[in-house]
Amino acid sequence: MSSLRPLVIAIVFVAALAYLLGIIYIGQVNLKHDPGVKISPFVILIITVIGGVLATHFGAVFGLCQSSGKPREQVPGPLSVHVWARVEGQENQPPQPVLNWLQVAAAYFYFFSLILAAVYWGLDGFSEVSHEVLRNMSSTLLGVAGGILAIVLNFRKQP
Repeated sequence: MSSLRPLVIAIVFVAALAYLLGIIYIGQVNLKHDPGVKISPFVILIITVIGGVLATHFGAVFGLCQSSGKPREQVPGPLSVHVWARVEGQENQPPQPVLNWLQVAAAYFYFFSLILAAVYWGLDGFSEVSHEVLRNMSSTLLGVAGGILAIVLNFRKQP
């Protein structure tokens, strides 16, 4: 993997830039209220696909942060999500999740991208005619806030 690390970093950077520029582009076009400007379906696809990956990652990061390291009940079927969650612990210490800087940065990036979309929608007066991507991302921000609130209120201190 070390020989591919620069390529991976370049791909992540390009994807993040495309995602961010897509949000900014849709936000700017939306504020102009020009019905003659059509947003390319490819731009919408970039935001949808990369946003979906970031959303999944965001949920996994918070799932790992709440993990006690104890295996959960095996879910029937071929998918066992807890298998990939790597936790490390020292003797007589509860295991802790292992997240690298890029994983943490991606979670912050996703959260702030949702805020950016909500700001663009807000600048348009939360109009029902605002672009669907901005409205959906703003609704996702509300869902993220509710999910984090649920995690915080249900947090159990490990013994």
